[in-house]
Amino acid sequence: MLESGKKRQKMKIKSPIIDSRVERNIITGMIVSTRFLREIQPILRLDIFQLKFAKTVAEWCIDYYQKYKIAPQKNIESIFLALKSILNQEKTEMVSTFLESISDEYRRAKTYNVDYALDNAERYFRIVSLQQISQKMKELVSRGDVEEGEKLCSNYRRP
Repeated sequence: MLESGKKRQKMKIKSPIIDSRVERNIITGMIVSTRFLREIQPILRLDIFQLKFAKTVAEWCIDYYQKYKIAPQKNIESIFLALKSILNQEKTEMVSTFLESISDEYRRAKTYNVDYALDNAERYFRIVSLQQISQKMKELVSRGDVEEGEKLCSNYRRP
């Protein structure tokens, strides 16, 4: 119970920080595994990625898969070199660093656990999707926009 002389403080709600390792693992799977890339596409929403470079690399992987029906694997480096001139400096550095790090990871890992990665990716997409709808709902409620809030709830689809 609050003491009579003290003001009530508002609670600040913070969004949980999502571990960027999950996004890195999703992008790694899209690069190294044709099966992962094929099976992730039905639930993939590019707007969910929070790492600045993830959406870009994911788009490259999808484009490559649609054309050749396999994951880009080592060809991702050629794709990066061909397209890096259209990226800003920050994104170029991020993609370059990421590709170097997964190259090392891929060499160390004999097998990529596709089933585990798919399960984690689906869970991650569901969490972020719920966080996004929750944030939109808070905004609508604070504006008193009841109709849009109800519409948002009724239109929600699980990834």
